[in-house]
Formats: sequence, C-alpha cells, structure tokens
Amino acid sequence: MQQFSELQQRQREVEQSFALLRQEQARLSELQDSLQQSQQQLEEQTPESRFYQRAAKLVEKGADVEELMAECELPRNEAELLISLHSRR
Repeated sequence: MQQFSELQQRQREVEQSFALLRQEQARLSELQDSLQQSQQQLEEQTPESRFYQRAAKLVEKGADVEELMAECELPRNEAELLISLHSRR
C-alpha cells in the first residue's frame, strides 16, 4: 500500500514537472516569435534609416556637424538639422 502511495506521489510530481515544462515552452515560443518580429523589422529598415539612427546616436554622444558628415555621409544641412533637433530635447 505504501508503494502505491509513493508511486501516486511520484506521478503527481512528474505531472507537475511536465506542466512547468509546457509553460516554459510556451514562454520560449513567445520569445522566439518576438525575436523574429524584431529581426524582420530590422531587415525591413532602409539603409537610409540606419544611417539616420547611427547619426542620432553620434549626436547623443556629442558629435559635431563635421563628424556627422564624415561618419554618416550626410549633407551639411541634414547634419545641422539632426544636431538642432537633438538640442531641443
């Protein structure tokens, strides 16, 4: 009788473990979907938007007009505009 009780207890533990594994699998699946969406969004960005994102980061770090023009191949007026927009924040 005690063996049967121990087996039932072990079965409940195994079932709980499987339930936790299913929950973790669902969470990992959601994370994978989220990562795939993020990757797709990055792939869909135009090269121009990547240059502007890089330029914005440089401005945040204190880059000047000349540096933006050289590093991001931006015309002077666009580099000045980015710096101007950043200073308004």
